[in-house]
Amino acid sequence: MYHGDFCYLAGGYMNIFLKKPNLLICVSLVLYSLLINTDYLYGSLAKYVYLYNIRNILTGSLLICLISFWMLNRKQVVFNKTMFYFIVLIFYMFFSLGVISPARGYGGEKFNGFLVSIFLGYMPFLFAYSYGTIIKFYKYLFVVNVLILALMFLINDLSTYTTDTRLIVGEINPIWLGRFFGELIILVSFFVKKEKFWFFKVLIISLLSIGILFTGSKGPFLSILIGAFIANISNLTENISITRALRFITKVTILAIGLILGVKFILLKLFSINYLANRFIVGNSETSYGDYSRSHLYKHALDYFYHSPIWGNGLGSFGYMLNGFDIRDYPHNIFLETLSELGLIGFIILIIPIYISVRRFYIYSKFDSRGYIKLTMCLFIYYLVNSLVSGDLGFSNSRLFLFIGILNYLFVLHTGKYPLSRNKDI
Repeated sequence: MYHGDFCYLAGGYMNIFLKKPNLLICVSLVLYSLLINTDYLYGSLAKYVYLYNIRNILTGSLLICLISFWMLNRKQVVFNKTMFYFIVLIFYMFFSLGVISPARGYGGEKFNGFLVSIFLGYMPFLFAYSYGTIIKFYKYLFVVNVLILALMFLINDLSTYTTDTRLIVGEINPIWLGRFFGELIILVSFFVKKEKFWFFKVLIISLLSIGILFTGSKGPFLSILIGAFIANISNLTENISITRALRFITKVTILAIGLILGVKFILLKLFSINYLANRFIVGNSETSYGDYSRSHLYKHALDYFYHSPIWGNGLGSFGYMLNGFDIRDYPHNIFLETLSELGLIGFIILIIPIYISVRRFYIYSKFDSRGYIKLTMCLFIYYLVNSLVSGDLGFSNSRLFLFIGILNYLFVLHTGKYPLSRNKDI
């Protein structure tokens, strides 16, 4: 292809985007949804195709899409306080990595993962998405999650799996698989609302719950309950009619009976008592890990924090201090990890945007007629609780920062200070 032909073709594509900016928004949403799920895509397809660089490829594509959007639309980038604190935290992490950390290998990997996580969380601010675009993003995410779930079980052989071992699909860690099932439970609960699909909804949620049991992961169940409670706690201040109260009592009664029957006729048929006791009784599961149990790791993290409480021991230093060399290791609790590696300075910077988000939720949730603030809050709390028992500050907890970013963007839309709620994009 000649240079002139290439320029003509590129100009043609740019002209399409100029005439149809919605197309660029849709492309960004597809890339956005896929990038969030790169670990699941990679893990599902690892036996068949090498996709280790898929995150970098999708991140680069999304950046190109963002730059094109800025050039073609010249929209104002929206800014808020939580974004400022995360930018400060990024600079502090960079300082910690370069000046303090003895583990620049894992520290650098963690820094890059955190940087991508914040970029994903604040994409709506950079693209100045409308409320309609956020709704469409959640629909894209739901569809992509369902497709990935189908992909997981269609191309991976599970015939050798037994109910006495934890479920592993491809190269996906059982903990992350349990988180994925939990997120799907929340999305199914939100999107499948029609009464005629009630049985289908209950069936899907039941199957996903059994899937979590197969993974042997305790965190998702507790996280869903806490997330749902906090996201709907504002309803407790409203006047509840007798009819609504009776409906609620009836639903709780049916659920309780269903759980009892499910345990007796399904759960105890699928799983052995020993498996359930070892995986879901905290004392048993802690004992099985020995010196690498969560309680031991938490104790080490606190000891390292006491060693350098103000500045911390450096980004990525936990594994180095525990093992004596640069290795990817962490206490499976982002608060203790932050205290250990970034000290009180990093911990305070991290806590402030979380506190701001929770406080603002109770202000704006009463205006949430379509439920997307509550959905986002539920997902944010779900991943916040999960981050206290697994994962690190890198990309493994990216969904926590994704939903804190979207939550704060929804707050901006509801303030009415920006002409973004007019639903012009899509």
